Amino acid sequence: MWAGIVLVLILLLIYSFLFPLPPQTILIRFFALAGFFLLCVTLLIGPSFVCVGNVCAPLIKHRRGVGVLSFVFVAIHFLLVLVYSYNLSLVPIFSNIWILIALVALIILFVLALTSINKIIQVFGFSKWKLLQRLVYVAFVFSFIHFVFDTNGLFITLAKGVVFVNLAEVGLIVLGVLTILLQIIGFLKKSSQIDKK
Repeated sequence: MWAGIVLVLILLLIYSFLFPLPPQTILIRFFALAGFFLLCVTLLIGPSFVCVGNVCAPLIKHRRGVGVLSFVFVAIHFLLVLVYSYNLSLVPIFSNIWILIALVALIILFVLALTSINKIIQVFGFSKWKLLQRLVYVAFVFSFIHFVFDTNGLFITLAKGVVFVNLAEVGLIVLGVLTILLQIIGFLKKSSQIDKK
């Protein structure tokens, strides 16, 4: 756990060094990017296991934890936006479709994180719990839509007029597309394995 916290702090320092922006902007963007990254990683683990097999087997046991951590980062992002961008007012959230979509994704991620406890799995039964957990795909699509359409820009202009490509956001768009493609490949491969039985 401490290694994860140290890694987050190091990444935050690197991000703040690369993007000389106000501290609250850095925090808002960092937690958004990290949350979306972790959501993609969560969704990449399953199809990777289906496609590659035993190579990715050790990752399966960490998928739930990564998913919960994704929710934590997204929730921190939301709270930072609420405080620094909207002064604790909910009105702007309901007047912007992209933010409203993100709010729905956050609510879904909250429900999924809340129901990822072993005791809840026993209460629901595995098949109903698994069906509920599939809402992660809806949360991913909504998060990706929010990320693409409410992005702060793929190009950043610094105070001196220097314009550069925001590689963090471009990289996450590529990762989002790869996540979708690997989900499709994993689904098709799993379907063909079922058909052979």
